[in-house]
Order: sequence, then C-alpha cells, then structure tokens
Amino acid sequence: MIIKTYGSDTNGLIVSITQYLKYIVIFEAGMTPVIKSILYKPILNNKNNIIKNILKTCDNFYKKVAYILIGYILILCLILPNILKTSNDSIFTISLTILISLSLFLDYFLGITYNIYLQVKQKVYVVSNIQIITILFNFIVCIIMIYFNVNIIIIKLCSTLILIMRPLLLKRYVESKYRLYFNNEPGNYEIEQKWNGFANHASYVVHNNTDVIILSIFSNINEISVYSIYYLIINSVRLLVLSVVGGVDTYLGKLLAKNDNKVLNDSFKKYELIYHSIAVVAFGVLYTIIIPFMNIYMKEITDVNYIRPIFASVMVLALFIWVIRQPYKDIIDSAGHFKQTQKYSIAEAILNILISLILVTKYGIVGVALGTLISITIRTVQLMIYVTKNILYRSFSIIIKRMILLILEYSFIILLFKYLIIFNITNYLNCVIYAIIISLVSLVIVFVFNYIFYNKDIKELFNKNKKHI
Repeated sequence: MIIKTYGSDTNGLIVSITQYLKYIVIFEAGMTPVIKSILYKPILNNKNNIIKNILKTCDNFYKKVAYILIGYILILCLILPNILKTSNDSIFTISLTILISLSLFLDYFLGITYNIYLQVKQKVYVVSNIQIITILFNFIVCIIMIYFNVNIIIIKLCSTLILIMRPLLLKRYVESKYRLYFNNEPGNYEIEQKWNGFANHASYVVHNNTDVIILSIFSNINEISVYSIYYLIINSVRLLVLSVVGGVDTYLGKLLAKNDNKVLNDSFKKYELIYHSIAVVAFGVLYTIIIPFMNIYMKEITDVNYIRPIFASVMVLALFIWVIRQPYKDIIDSAGHFKQTQKYSIAEAILNILISLILVTKYGIVGVALGTLISITIRTVQLMIYVTKNILYRSFSIIIKRMILLILEYSFIILLFKYLIIFNITNYLNCVIYAIIISLVSLVIVFVFNYIFYNKDIKELFNKNKKHI
C-alpha cells in the first residue's frame, strides 16, 4: 500500500532510515543475552534482592543507551539527506528520521528491562500478547490513513504514538503482577562478560544491517525497496518459525544452571529435530512459491521491477541457514559463552562486508545477498561445531548426520516442487491452496526422512506427546 500510494522511492527511504537507526543497538553492548544468562540462577533460587539489583543495573544501562540514541538521531538528521539518493527533500527525510526513532527511544528508556525479566520468567506470551495488540492497532490505523492518502509524515506520527504503548504496558504488567519495584536499588551489580557480549552483539548488528547500508551507498533507494519487500516476506517466515519454539532458550538456561548434561543433551536433540523439521518445511515451501506470489503481489507496481528470481533464491537460502543455527545460538547465549565465541562473530561480520563490497558494484542486490549467504553458512557450521565440542560434549558424527539430513530434505522439496511439479499460480486463492498442498506433502517428506535417520527419537516424541498431538 505504501509503494502503490507513495512510490518505491518513499518506501526505500523509510527502510533505509530504519536500517540506519538499527545501528544504535550496537550500544546495547549485547547486554540482553548477558543479563538473561545471569538472571537464571537468582530467579530459580528466589533471590529477590539480587534480581532487583541486576534489573536496576540493566535499567540504568539502557537509559544511557536512550540518551546516546538522541545524539545518534541528530547525526543521522545531518548526514542522511546527503547520503540517500531520493527525490524527497531534506526536511521530509529529517522528519521521518525523528518520527521513526521515537518509539525506539522509549523502548530503551522504559521497556527493555521488563521485557528481559518476562523472558527469563518464561512469560514470553505476555510480551507477545502486548505486541499483538499494538501491532494490530497500528496496522488498522495505518491502512485507513493510507487508503485516504494521508501524508506519510502524519501516518508515521500516529504509528509512533501507538507503538509507545508497548513499553508502558510491559512496565505496568510487571509492577502489578510481581510487585517488582527496583527504582530504589543501588544498581551496582557487577556484570561479567559484558564487553564480550558487546563484541558478539556489535558484529551481529553490523552483519544483520550490512546489505541495506551498502546498497544505500553504492546503489539507489528503489533497489533498497526491492530488497526490503523480499526481506519482509522471507524474514516473516523466519520469525514465524522462531515463534513456534519461543522460550526454549530459557528452558535450556535452567538445564545448564542445574548441570544436568544428560537431560540437556536429550532435550537439545529433540529441540533440534522439531525445530529443523519446521524450518525445512517452511523454507522449502517459501522457495517454491515466492516468485509466483511476487508476480501477484506486485502486479500493479510499474515504477521498479520487483521480480528477481536469482535474488529471491539466494535470500531464501541465506535466511534458511540463519534459521537453522538458532538452536546453537540459543544454547551458547544460555551458557554465557560470549568471550569464547566473539572472534567468530566478528569474522562473520567482516566477511559479509568484504564480500558484499566486492560484489555489489557488479551484481547489485544479488551481490550483497551472496555476501550474506556465504558469511552465514560459514558461521552456522562453526556454531554447530562449537556447541558440539564445548557445551554438549557429544560426538561430531551427530552434527554431520544432522547437516546431511537438512541438505537432503531441503533439496528434495525444492527439486520436487520447483522443477518436477510446477503449479500454475495466478491469484491469491491459487497461492494459498498450492502452499497448503506443498506444505502437507513437505511435512510427509520430512517425517519420512526423520523416521529413517532418527527412528528412536521420533517414536519417543510421539509416545510422550500423544495427548498433545
């Protein structure tokens, strides 16, 4: 709707500003996983004084980040009108920058500490419910305003006013539900490994936002709009897969705190099996259907060519591999192994930047996507090896077997539905019907492969969860 009403140029500008603002999370110093890792034991043992002191320390830190954000916004207001190749004037760019940043500022100033606490308490559903309410309300208001062609600046202002409800609601819930007030605490808890968390986090932020930043310098706003639409779709599937197993990291953290390696290994193996199965099905279906969907979705858009099959294939594969590594990242964060893995995080970010810079001038968005794919693949393999060797202490044959299975399942689904059975998708109804058919068949394929490779685990899962199934 934004592209149809205001054009690809405005959409690309909004995406670019958002990506530049995301660099402020470097100053979070990777504190969220560090804080979570040190909260597990005091929450498990009901050490309220320690919990409050940790949360106050966390709150003080994020308020400092909020103040740094103000300075960063001022810098962006000075440089973005000169960097971004857009037909909009400087006042328009500066106004958007300020409005888009306001909700981020209030998240840091009010809400993140309460969010972290609820995650560790395994109350992620509370955070999710508040997000659902604010997102849906924002969605409805924005659609109505775009329909009536309201100025995009006004729309972003209204959107910001709605989204600031999120941190306020989180704060109110935690204080009323748990009577958790920590404003009078000293806030002097010594947080170990915070700078190691910073190295991991900074490299993650750089790696995650490299593509759009490089495109904003070496390409144009319209190409960023194309990139953003594909990323929106693919990343939505990634988030959907992640949501299915949300909160597992806190469960792993509790097992690590209890030092029960046998239960940890058994639980993690089943987590891998279920999570990877969901990921293979979701991304196998996405790979086969994304271009037919884009043909329908963007058929009325003529200012830019949005049908990019090669780019789509590379990005789907890159984010599929990114999703695959989540269980290993979860257990590393839960174990607090930030110092031990920081060099690999930094290497991933540097590799992504270098490859993207080399390829962007010749291959454009495909070049930056290749940089992302290569760096993510190398890092994912490294994570799998590290967890196997240093946390779970299990045989490397387990991880080799897992990688072979993933390649077989994903390749089989793509080969079957991309090249052997081709559906004629011409409208949204076709798209939904064929997506459901492909999903169901893919589920059967993945089940058969898993039954062959993990016969014992599949039977155990089925027997333990008969009621739930």
